[in-house]
Amino acid sequence: MVLPSSSSSSSRQGPLVQRAFVPRAGIHSVGSAPAPFAAAAPSFSPNNANAFAASLKRTRNEELVAAMSVETEADTINALLNAQFNADPYYAGIDTNLKGRALQAQLTTLISKANTISYDALWNAFKVTDSEVPGGTCPASNKQGINDIYSTKCWTPGTSQCGAYKAEGDCYNREHTWPKSAWGGDVNKAYSDLFHLYPADGYDNNRRSSYWYGEVSTPSYTTNNGNKLGTCKPITGESVPSTCWEPIDQYKGVLARGLLYMETRYYNSFTCCNTEGTINAILKPWLRKTLVAWHKKFPVSAAEIRRNDIIYNKYQQNRNPFIDHPEWVGQIYDHVTA
Repeated sequence: MVLPSSSSSSSRQGPLVQRAFVPRAGIHSVGSAPAPFAAAAPSFSPNNANAFAASLKRTRNEELVAAMSVETEADTINALLNAQFNADPYYAGIDTNLKGRALQAQLTTLISKANTISYDALWNAFKVTDSEVPGGTCPASNKQGINDIYSTKCWTPGTSQCGAYKAEGDCYNREHTWPKSAWGGDVNKAYSDLFHLYPADGYDNNRRSSYWYGEVSTPSYTTNNGNKLGTCKPITGESVPSTCWEPIDQYKGVLARGLLYMETRYYNSFTCCNTEGTINAILKPWLRKTLVAWHKKFPVSAAEIRRNDIIYNKYQQNRNPFIDHPEWVGQIYDHVTA
């Protein structure tokens, strides 16, 4: 089906997106497994679809919800949400019957319609996108602190920006999770795309270098929160690099969805390079399998949903479809063989 547009959500902030909803008490922090439905919420069955859908209805500003870690019942629940809200305006026109690269191509066209902020503007953007992160490195009482994906540090905006560094904890940098060398380093739209840029410890960022994310068997360096640099674990039937950077579990799903966005967003844009993990914008099979596995194991979190909404509403006016529709990862990549 093609998702319909609707004026019924005009009072909501940002587009209404389809997800597997859980009650407020069941919202999970970054990277954790979703809690089960609370006892007060009806369980889903075909016989109580209306009651189930009604229990899910929340205003956009009140509900931050977790996505399913696997695609079980996702199609049925998404259909219920479509019927209940009759709105998903950002994705209106996407043919959800498509699979594989055909669906990805429609998403590429959609999410490529985006604003671009400057590289310097990232410092101020991080103050919004990466502060007050649920389950992050800053205590809830610190409303201005900047979250770090590679260390335990809570950074002070402005005074903690790199700069020179000699050790972990000296300063934070602007980390390209898709290494900029993988597209040749040009200062293009990807250079400041917030969907793959995060604050990260400058020393750890440097240690990561341009190594791709993957599972590490023998670490040669470990950050103070558990990220590992070292020998890549083998993947049956695939040629893997000798060295990988393994994020902590808390961010594996987050970073995976960021790189899947990058392949989709820049599928027709990158003309360089053949790296250990990519050919132009196309993920090589070993990396694609790793990212899809992380996506399925570590579901969408409240923090991701919040960051996605902020980037859409305040900065780029595009969205990461794999946060809004985690089921589309399987719908695309389960049908991609090369």
